[in-house]
Amino acid sequence: MLIQRINRNVPEKLFLIVKAGEALLKSRPVCLHFDGTDDGLTGFTVNAEVDTGYTIGVADINIASGDFGLVQCYGFRSD
Repeated sequence: MLIQRINRNVPEKLFLIVKAGEALLKSRPVCLHFDGTDDGLTGFTVNAEVDTGYTIGVADINIASGDFGLVQCYGFRSD
């Protein structure tokens, strides 16, 4: 977990480091699947029918499948 230091000019943001279970696109919602086979840190694109309750935030950048990247889970985002 990465927490930005308090700054008057930039809104606070909170990021989680996740492993992409599939390609994650920048600014798209990301969820975690708790199915007993992963370690709980593998992120997937949100499926609107099933995963809305497991949404943790939005991908900060494009993340290739199997790579690690940042997911913004708190704070202002303008894109």
